[in-house]
Amino acid sequence: MAYSPNYSFKGNHNRTDYGPLNSGVRPNMRKELLNAWRDAVTESMAFSLPQFVLHNARRPGAERGMLCYSWAPTPSKKFTCFLVFRPIASEGFDTWAGWSIDGKLPYGLESVSSDPEDFAASHFVLSTLELAGRSGLVGWSFWEPSDAAIDDPGRFAQEYAEHFSKALSDSDAANLVRPAVAFAMAEIEGYCLPYFNKRAAAERL
Repeated sequence: MAYSPNYSFKGNHNRTDYGPLNSGVRPNMRKELLNAWRDAVTESMAFSLPQFVLHNARRPGAERGMLCYSWAPTPSKKFTCFLVFRPIASEGFDTWAGWSIDGKLPYGLESVSSDPEDFAASHFVLSTLELAGRSGLVGWSFWEPSDAAIDDPGRFAQEYAEHFSKALSDSDAANLVRPAVAFAMAEIEGYCLPYFNKRAAAERL
Protein backbone atom coordinates (compact mmCIF):
# COMPACT_ATOMS: atom_id res chain seq x y z
CA MET A 1 0.00 0.00 0.00
CA ALA A 2 1.38 3.38 -0.98
CA TYR A 3 2.04 6.07 1.57
CA SER A 4 -0.45 8.90 1.44
CA PRO A 5 1.12 12.26 0.53
CA ASN A 6 -1.06 14.04 3.09
CA TYR A 7 0.16 11.71 5.85
CA SER A 8 -3.34 10.42 6.71
CA PHE A 9 -1.99 7.07 7.79
CA LYS A 10 -4.30 4.19 8.64
CA GLY A 11 -4.20 0.81 10.26
CA ASN A 12 -1.42 0.13 12.71
CA HIS A 13 -0.65 3.85 12.86
CA ASN A 14 -3.92 4.19 14.75
CA ARG A 15 -3.37 1.07 16.81
CA THR A 16 0.22 1.50 17.91
CA ASP A 17 1.10 3.37 21.08
CA TYR A 18 4.28 5.17 20.06
CA GLY A 19 4.56 6.81 23.46
CA PRO A 20 5.76 10.29 24.32
CA LEU A 21 9.28 11.61 24.06
CA ASN A 22 11.58 9.92 26.58
CA SER A 23 8.94 7.28 27.36
CA GLY A 24 11.53 4.54 27.47
CA VAL A 25 9.99 2.75 24.48
CA ARG A 26 12.60 0.53 22.90
CA PRO A 27 12.78 -0.53 19.26
CA ASN A 28 10.98 -3.74 18.39
CA MET A 29 12.34 -4.14 14.90
CA ARG A 30 13.69 -7.06 12.97
CA LYS A 31 17.42 -6.83 12.34
CA GLU A 32 16.98 -6.73 8.57
CA LEU A 33 14.64 -3.75 8.81
CA LEU A 34 16.76 -1.94 11.35
CA ASN A 35 19.84 -2.26 9.15
CA ALA A 36 17.92 -1.21 6.04
CA TRP A 37 16.44 1.77 7.89
CA ARG A 38 19.84 2.89 9.11
CA ASP A 39 21.26 2.56 5.58
CA ALA A 40 18.35 4.50 4.06
CA VAL A 41 18.64 7.33 6.58
CA THR A 42 22.42 7.50 6.18
CA GLU A 43 22.21 7.60 2.38
CA SER A 44 19.40 10.16 2.37
CA MET A 45 21.17 12.48 4.78
CA ALA A 46 24.44 12.26 2.85
CA PHE A 47 22.66 13.07 -0.42
CA SER A 48 20.15 15.71 0.71
CA LEU A 49 21.71 17.31 3.80
CA PRO A 50 25.48 16.74 3.61
CA GLN A 51 26.12 19.64 6.00
CA PHE A 52 24.82 17.44 8.81
CA VAL A 53 27.27 14.95 10.31
CA LEU A 54 26.58 11.92 12.47
CA HIS A 55 26.59 12.98 16.11
CA ASN A 56 27.75 10.83 18.99
CA ALA A 57 24.67 10.48 21.19
CA ARG A 58 26.11 8.11 23.79
CA ARG A 59 25.00 10.00 26.86
CA PRO A 60 22.04 10.04 29.27
CA GLY A 61 18.84 10.74 27.34
CA ALA A 62 19.97 9.07 24.13
CA GLU A 63 17.98 5.95 23.30
CA ARG A 64 19.22 2.72 21.82
CA GLY A 65 19.21 2.72 18.04
CA MET A 66 18.80 6.48 17.56
CA LEU A 67 20.59 8.21 14.72
CA CYS A 68 21.54 11.78 15.58
CA TYR A 69 22.94 14.36 13.18
CA SER A 70 24.37 17.80 13.93
CA TRP A 71 25.21 20.94 11.97
CA ALA A 72 26.97 24.10 13.15
CA PRO A 73 25.64 26.77 10.72
CA THR A 74 27.27 29.83 12.30
CA PRO A 75 30.88 30.89 12.89
CA SER A 76 30.27 30.03 16.53
CA LYS A 77 30.65 26.27 16.70
CA LYS A 78 28.64 26.21 19.92
CA PHE A 79 25.31 26.95 18.24
CA THR A 80 24.26 23.62 16.73
CA CYS A 81 21.21 22.27 14.92
CA PHE A 82 20.20 18.64 15.40
CA LEU A 83 18.09 16.02 13.68
CA VAL A 84 17.14 12.83 15.52
CA PHE A 85 15.79 9.66 13.90
CA ARG A 86 14.38 7.27 16.49
CA PRO A 87 13.27 3.68 15.84
CA ILE A 88 10.01 2.93 17.62
CA ALA A 89 7.75 -0.04 18.23
CA SER A 90 6.51 -1.56 16.15
CA GLU A 91 8.81 -1.40 13.09
CA GLY A 92 8.67 2.33 12.46
CA PHE A 93 10.44 5.55 13.41
CA ASP A 94 9.88 9.16 14.33
CA THR A 95 11.93 12.30 13.73
CA TRP A 96 12.82 15.26 15.93
CA ALA A 97 14.44 18.62 15.24
CA GLY A 98 16.25 20.81 17.73
CA TRP A 99 19.07 23.22 18.45
CA SER A 100 21.24 24.32 21.33
CA ILE A 101 23.52 27.25 22.06
CA ASP A 102 26.16 25.11 23.74
CA GLY A 103 26.52 22.22 21.31
CA LYS A 104 24.66 19.76 23.57
CA LEU A 105 22.12 17.41 22.03
CA PRO A 106 18.77 18.79 23.31
CA TYR A 107 16.90 15.49 23.03
CA GLY A 108 16.52 14.06 26.51
CA LEU A 109 17.64 17.13 28.44
CA GLU A 110 15.51 18.00 31.47
CA SER A 111 15.17 21.71 30.72
CA VAL A 112 14.36 22.22 27.05
CA SER A 113 11.97 24.48 25.17
CA SER A 114 9.32 23.14 22.80
CA ASP A 115 8.44 26.61 21.47
CA PRO A 116 10.09 27.09 18.05
CA GLU A 117 9.95 30.88 18.42
CA ASP A 118 11.63 30.93 21.83
CA PHE A 119 15.03 32.01 20.55
CA ALA A 120 16.04 33.08 24.05
CA ALA A 121 16.07 29.44 25.19
CA SER A 122 19.29 27.49 25.56
CA HIS A 123 17.89 24.26 24.13
CA PHE A 124 14.95 23.43 21.86
CA VAL A 125 13.51 20.16 20.53
CA LEU A 126 10.22 19.29 18.83
CA SER A 127 8.89 16.50 16.63
CA THR A 128 9.08 17.32 12.94
CA LEU A 129 5.31 16.72 12.78
CA GLU A 130 4.70 19.63 15.13
CA LEU A 131 7.34 21.83 13.51
CA ALA A 132 5.74 21.23 10.11
CA GLY A 133 2.21 21.74 11.42
CA ARG A 134 1.23 18.35 10.01
CA SER A 135 -1.80 16.44 11.25
CA GLY A 136 -1.61 12.74 12.02
CA LEU A 137 0.63 10.62 14.19
CA VAL A 138 4.21 11.49 14.95
CA GLY A 139 5.81 8.37 13.50
CA TRP A 140 6.07 6.52 10.22
CA SER A 141 5.46 2.77 10.02
CA PHE A 142 7.00 0.36 7.52
CA TRP A 143 3.72 -1.54 7.17
CA GLU A 144 0.04 -0.79 6.69
CA PRO A 145 -2.86 -3.25 6.58
CA SER A 146 -5.17 -3.55 3.62
CA ASP A 147 -8.26 -1.35 3.46
CA ALA A 148 -10.40 -4.38 4.21
CA ALA A 149 -8.55 -5.00 7.48
CA ILE A 150 -9.03 -1.52 8.90
CA ASP A 151 -12.39 -2.32 10.51
CA ASP A 152 -11.99 -6.08 10.69
CA PRO A 153 -10.01 -7.05 13.81
CA GLY A 154 -9.70 -10.66 12.74
CA ARG A 155 -8.30 -9.81 9.32
CA PHE A 156 -6.09 -7.14 10.81
CA ALA A 157 -4.61 -9.68 13.24
CA GLN A 158 -4.03 -12.13 10.40
CA GLU A 159 -2.26 -9.57 8.18
CA TYR A 160 -0.26 -8.30 11.14
CA ALA A 161 0.91 -11.80 12.03
CA GLU A 162 1.77 -12.59 8.41
CA HIS A 163 3.81 -9.44 8.04
CA PHE A 164 5.75 -9.69 11.28
CA SER A 165 6.48 -13.40 10.91
CA LYS A 166 7.62 -13.17 7.29
CA ALA A 167 11.29 -13.73 6.56
CA LEU A 168 12.82 -10.68 4.90
CA SER A 169 15.63 -10.47 2.40
CA ASP A 170 17.81 -7.38 2.29
CA SER A 171 15.89 -6.13 -0.76
CA ASP A 172 12.53 -6.78 0.94
CA ALA A 173 13.64 -4.73 3.94
CA ALA A 174 14.93 -1.89 1.76
CA ASN A 175 11.65 -1.74 -0.16
CA LEU A 176 9.70 -1.52 3.10
CA VAL A 177 11.71 1.29 4.69
CA ARG A 178 12.57 3.57 1.77
CA PRO A 179 9.10 5.13 1.18
CA ALA A 180 8.78 6.10 4.84
CA VAL A 181 12.30 7.53 4.98
CA ALA A 182 11.59 9.52 1.79
CA PHE A 183 8.50 11.12 3.38
CA ALA A 184 10.45 11.96 6.52
CA MET A 185 13.22 13.57 4.49
CA ALA A 186 10.70 15.62 2.51
CA GLU A 187 9.27 16.92 5.76
CA ILE A 188 12.73 17.77 7.09
CA GLU A 189 13.82 19.53 3.90
CA GLY A 190 10.53 21.37 3.48
CA TYR A 191 10.04 22.59 7.04
CA CYS A 192 12.97 21.88 9.36
CA LEU A 193 15.77 23.20 7.15
CA PRO A 194 14.07 26.58 6.53
CA TYR A 195 13.42 26.83 10.26
CA PHE A 196 17.06 26.05 11.05
CA ASN A 197 18.19 28.73 8.58
CA LYS A 198 15.83 31.25 10.22
CA ARG A 199 17.12 30.36 13.67
CA ALA A 200 20.76 30.54 12.56
CA ALA A 201 20.16 33.97 11.01
CA ALA A 202 18.87 35.21 14.37
CA GLU A 203 21.98 33.82 16.05
CA ARG A 204 24.20 35.83 13.71
CA LEU A 205 22.53 39.14 14.62
